[in-house]
Amino acid sequence: MKLQHEQNTPSAGIDDAMAEAIRSVEALVGPDGSVIDRSAIDRLRQSLLDLRDGGDSGPAAEADTGLRLVFDVSDLLGYFPHNRAPTGIQRVQMEVIMALLAQPQGGNIRICRFLDARGYWVEVPASLFLAICDASLAGGDAGAADWRETYRRIDSAGQSAGVMEFGPNSVLINLGSSWWIKDYFLQIRELKLAHGVRYVPLIYDVIPARAPQYCATELVAEFIPWLVDVIDNADYFLAISHASKKDLIDFAGEIGRTIDDNMVGVAQLDADYRQDRKAGSGVRTSFAPIGRPYVLLVSTWEVRKNQIAALNAWRQLINQYGTEKVPQLVLVGKQGYKGNEVIERAHSDETLATRVTLLQQLSDEELASLYDGCLFVLYPSSYEGWGLPVTEALCYGKVPLTANNSSLPEAGGDFAFFFNDGSPSDLLASLKSLIFDRSKVAAREAKIVADFRPRTWTAIANEIRDHVQTWSDRGAAPDWNPPEAVVGEYYPMARRFTETYWPGMGTAEGFRRSLNWWPPEIWGCWSRPAGGRLAMRVDPARSLELALAIKSPSDQETTVSVETAEGELLVRCKLGAFVDRWIFVPIPADTELLDITISSDRAASPNGDHRKLAVGVAGFMVLDAARPQDRRELIEAVALGSLEDRNAYRQKA
Repeated sequence: MKLQHEQNTPSAGIDDAMAEAIRSVEALVGPDGSVIDRSAIDRLRQSLLDLRDGGDSGPAAEADTGLRLVFDVSDLLGYFPHNRAPTGIQRVQMEVIMALLAQPQGGNIRICRFLDARGYWVEVPASLFLAICDASLAGGDAGAADWRETYRRIDSAGQSAGVMEFGPNSVLINLGSSWWIKDYFLQIRELKLAHGVRYVPLIYDVIPARAPQYCATELVAEFIPWLVDVIDNADYFLAISHASKKDLIDFAGEIGRTIDDNMVGVAQLDADYRQDRKAGSGVRTSFAPIGRPYVLLVSTWEVRKNQIAALNAWRQLINQYGTEKVPQLVLVGKQGYKGNEVIERAHSDETLATRVTLLQQLSDEELASLYDGCLFVLYPSSYEGWGLPVTEALCYGKVPLTANNSSLPEAGGDFAFFFNDGSPSDLLASLKSLIFDRSKVAAREAKIVADFRPRTWTAIANEIRDHVQTWSDRGAAPDWNPPEAVVGEYYPMARRFTETYWPGMGTAEGFRRSLNWWPPEIWGCWSRPAGGRLAMRVDPARSLELALAIKSPSDQETTVSVETAEGELLVRCKLGAFVDRWIFVPIPADTELLDITISSDRAASPNGDHRKLAVGVAGFMVLDAARPQDRRELIEAVALGSLEDRNAYRQKA
């Protein structure tokens, strides 16, 4: 009887499904009858299926209680408004997520994006994500009407959606980049605090830090602080090669951080890059604009990819053998950093121009035809995180000739030919060998056909999931621990740009807690009207005070208050119109974790600023209250303009 009673008792699964169905219906339709949360459609459909099955859908229901992978596609959806055909990073994101969604446990895969203008995460419906991926892979015309409509649908769904709720056991995985998103890591920390979310970024490379000569100065200056923040905020890391893993760990060591080897999981991108998704009938059509034997080089046209070396080698081949004996060099890509130099080099020499073809905005179908017809593939890149065109060539049974640097030996393995990096003579000799000794190419092609076995995207996606599952099985995500504020060190709240790095570098943005901050600026950081919150660890055995450099945005006098998280008022003072000043806040005795909110009775929008600004914080310093000279030394440093000498993150001698 007891067993029968338990069987007739509604399960927790049914209750959960009913609750989710109700929430989805409420979110589905707005007051005017318009759909305001398209992701609710997918949730409602799944909830009704769960109800139909009595709250138990077998393996899927069991998986729902486990790990939830949430993929941040902000980077990808930020790429699509001006681009359609994916480059390497975009392709990886699409293929991995599509492969996971296609599996039985795909219901535990969620997709989100961060709306920078609104400051929150929204869910991206899986159906719309799959649609835009298919459209991206089907063509290269970013101006096509069908492509613009596909993007409009997914963008509108996000803009009309409400704030995404992250469930338990969620891991936020970023397979793209995030350095262009303001306050990204503040958002990450808040997800950790509110929901116990783990954050796992995929590291493609650290090239702007390790080889800045190949990147724009602006990118380097933005990338290095971002990478430091990644290291300081990530729970675990993924890397696309052992070379990138080593670069990441080495960089962390050079800035005074430690990343354990088992915290970085490698998911090599030795995937099958041949595409079966074709527009129309799906039958590959002929695409042969060359009309003569050619060597293929697929890559963004930029200085790091080293097309200039290939063009110079081609000119030497023409000088030695004449134009008729030299095959065409086909450069497929789009313009990147200093890409104009590639175009100018190819076009400025009339003789060379007859043996060079530049192509861009090709569909996967057209690119596949070029791979099929080429003599071999050339990839002279100076630095890579993986080298997708090398693996892509192998997938089409073609021989790659590539430099022997960074991750390229991993990508090419025993199937590629290598030349010595930085040696024009070795590149030229290698080209001659493959162009004029077809038997050598044929023998290597036979080896590729016999032995090369690319992995499916499903296998790579599963490897990523397995890494995350292994980390998750180690226990709950660690609690966020505020940084320590060392007595006598100045912590600037300003956004930092730097083209170099050193031990101990960092930013004080990690002391910010809650979302009541505007993003850091060059001078410091504004709080929102609700008040900015700072949290820091301090020495409980000492009598301390906090010196705060604050700023008023208002043209009227305001009252600034500093309170503890428990509501204890520590300081209240008047702040004049557009005034910068220091205030001194007593730190309660025996405090180990100082958690304060800095607020104002007035918010302003000066000089047409659309934001509501409360109190600005330029930086802070913890002082020993028992040493009056600490205050005097601080005031002196401010007066003499030498405060930077006490910057906690300065490059020390």
